[in-house]
Amino acid sequence: MVVHTPTYDGFRKAVTGLGRELRGVPVGDAEALERELARPDSRMLLLCSPHNPTGRVWTEAELTAFAELAERHGASVVSDEIHADLTGESHRHVPWTRIAERGRGRRWALVTSGTKAFNFPALSGSYGIVGDPDEREAFVRRMETGEGSPRPPCSR
Repeated sequence: MVVHTPTYDGFRKAVTGLGRELRGVPVGDAEALERELARPDSRMLLLCSPHNPTGRVWTEAELTAFAELAERHGASVVSDEIHADLTGESHRHVPWTRIAERGRGRRWALVTSGTKAFNFPALSGSYGIVGDPDEREAFVRRMETGEGSPRPPCSR
């Protein structure tokens, strides 16, 4: 998985805890992002939008470029948008769904929660949107059966 650095420590722990490799590219380094996504073992861009910990709010042009790079190299995009409600008027958050609806990137998911903006503690307040219907069904099935989890945390 590829992620912009610096990165939220929870991403590092979650990814490596699943036995996956997390490779970082500096925020704003488009060449490094292209180089990492071009590697044959790079399957996913884990995007934090807005970025944590820098607070950078990605522009629509930047997000479109990420989608084009991911598609060109066969990578999925997972956009964590938990901080989206904390942006101000001068820096508007662009949801990944806006990029996806324009046909940019076929394999994507958006995950978020009200935990930051509205102070809901715990994962039970989170939700996700998976773009591909078959992948969405497979994901929901894994969550409902508790695959990889001590108890199923998902409902439709």
